[in-house]
Amino acid sequence: VVTNTGGVSLTVNLDDDILGDIDGGAGITLAAGANQQFVVPATVSATTTNTVTATGTNGGSTVTASASATVTARTCTISLTKTPDKTDVCAGAGTNVTYTYVVTNTGDFFDASGTLVDDNGTPGDATDDIDLGSWGPLAPSASSAPVTDTRAINATTTNIATASGTSGGASVSATDDATVTAHACSISVSKTPDKTDVCAGAGTNVTY
Repeated sequence: VVTNTGGVSLTVNLDDDILGDIDGGAGITLAAGANQQFVVPATVSATTTNTVTATGTNGGSTVTASASATVTARTCTISLTKTPDKTDVCAGAGTNVTYTYVVTNTGDFFDASGTLVDDNGTPGDATDDIDLGSWGPLAPSASSAPVTDTRAINATTTNIATASGTSGGASVSATDDATVTAHACSISVSKTPDKTDVCAGAGTNVTY
């Protein structure tokens, strides 16, 4: 907002050291005591301080005023941990494995919130994904309450979970995987007598 705080009309030009010309190049005319607002969109990816300078002229007289504004770039990230209660099972046994999921806001300023999905061991097939609900809003450094999901595992399986959402208007996401390994679980038994032939009715001791 540029304001003519003097007592005479001025022709005013506004230039920003990063955004460039603000008034369109031709300048604006401001009566004494009048003001005008300009709205300029900008894309900011890093901490930025820019300064706008207003130059007003009337005849041969020139006046200037400057104003600066700082936009601070913050860290907007999350992390996800996925932990199975067991990492080894018997192949084909349908052993129940409980996975525990925790989302943490690893950013330094904004809250974060979003949703959590597990690919159920089929990363190329979204039709069997497991919807684990929503998380947040989480303050910086805060973690979600643990979410659990139990499923029967018959074969070596790697499941990938994805937490996605927003923080400070930016998209954030994190993944974590867990592998449960299926092993062959089998036994054998042998039974051997110390003799395989005896006399009928003799009551011969046989040791197995």
